[in-house]
Amino acid sequence: MDKTEFTRQEIYDLVWSKPFSSLAKIYEISDTGLRKICNKYEIPFPKTGHWQKVQFGKKVDREKLVLSDKWTETKITLSDRETSEKDHYLTRLARLTKVIEKEHPNLLEIPERLTKPDSLIDQAKAYFNSKESTSHWRYSSEVHTKSGLLSIAVAKDNVPRALRFMDAFIKLGRKRGHQIEISGHDTVFIVDDERYKIRFREQHTRKTIQTGTWTQSELIPNGILSLKLDNLYHKEWKDGKILLEKQLAKIMAAFEIRAEDDKIERARREAYWAEQKRLDEIRKKEAAIKAWELKKVDILLKHSKKWNQAKKLSSFIAEIEMRNNSSSGKIVDWIKWAKDRLDELDPISNGLDIFVEKYEYSAD
Repeated sequence: MDKTEFTRQEIYDLVWSKPFSSLAKIYEISDTGLRKICNKYEIPFPKTGHWQKVQFGKKVDREKLVLSDKWTETKITLSDRETSEKDHYLTRLARLTKVIEKEHPNLLEIPERLTKPDSLIDQAKAYFNSKESTSHWRYSSEVHTKSGLLSIAVAKDNVPRALRFMDAFIKLGRKRGHQIEISGHDTVFIVDDERYKIRFREQHTRKTIQTGTWTQSELIPNGILSLKLDNLYHKEWKDGKILLEKQLAKIMAAFEIRAEDDKIERARREAYWAEQKRLDEIRKKEAAIKAWELKKVDILLKHSKKWNQAKKLSSFIAEIEMRNNSSSGKIVDWIKWAKDRLDELDPISNGLDIFVEKYEYSAD
C-alpha cells in the first residue's frame, strides 16, 4: 500500500470497487473505521446485499457522489484514527495554539496593571469605580456590569484581574481580525462572522447560613474566574492547575476552530436542505406528471364523447341540407347556426396540431 492520502472521489471509487472487508485488509483499517470515514465525509457506499447481487450477476445501482465545495481540498487518511473526532479536534487545537503563541507572544503576557486599555475596558472600569455600581441581588459580595457594557460579574477584589484578562482577550482578538460587540446585556465575540455570546464570571460555592430558627443558603464567589461561552455548547474556561491568563492562546484557538467548524456545518446543512428541496421538487414534478397522465385519459374520454356527438350531429345537419328543396332564408340561417355549433362541439375542428397541444403537460 503506497498511497496514504485520498480525495473523496478516490475513496468513493474504492468502496464501490471492492467490499469493505477486502479494502480493510489492503489499507489496514477496520470495516467500522472505513464506514465511519464514508459517513464523516458524506461518501455513499454499497449497502447490505450489494456484493451478493454482483456475485450472481444481478443488476445493481451505484449511488452518486454529491459534490461539495467544503471537501474540495480535503485529503483523507485511511486509518481508524481519522474517525476519532476528539483526537482530531485536540490535534487542531494544539497546533493552532502554538501558532498563536508564536505569532503574538507580547499579547499573551498579561501585565499586573492595565496598560492603554481598550475603550470597552475603560467603560467597564469607570462603571465599577462609580457609585452606580451595584451587587447582584443573589450574590451580595459580587458586582456586575450593567446593560451596554462588557458582561463581567466577579467579587469586588477580582475586578482588576477580570479587567486585565478581558483587555488582553480583546486586544488579541482584534489583532487576529475578530470583533467584540455589545448588544444590551450581551457581549458578543465575532469570529469570521460567527457570533458567540460570552461572559466573564466568578464561580460560586454554596454556603449555609443560620439566622435564628431559619436556615438559608447563599452563593459565595470562590475566586475561580472563568470565561463562559453561552450558546449550544456552553463551553467554559476557568482557573485550575493553569490560571485563566495562561490559557489565553488556547481559548482564542478554540474560538477560531469553533467558527471554522460552524461555518462548515452550516454549509453542510444548507447543502443538505438544498438537496432535499431539489429532490422534493423532483418528487412533486413526478407526482404532477403522473396526475396529468391520469387527467389526459379523462380528457381523451371527454373528447371521444364530444367527437361522437359531433359525428352524429354532422350527419343530422347533412340530412337537413339534403332534404332542403326550398330557398327559405330561415332554413339556410339555421343550417349555418347548426354548423357553427358543430365546430364548437367537434374537438378536432381546428386541426390536429391544436387538438394535440391540449394533451401537453404544463407546470403552470
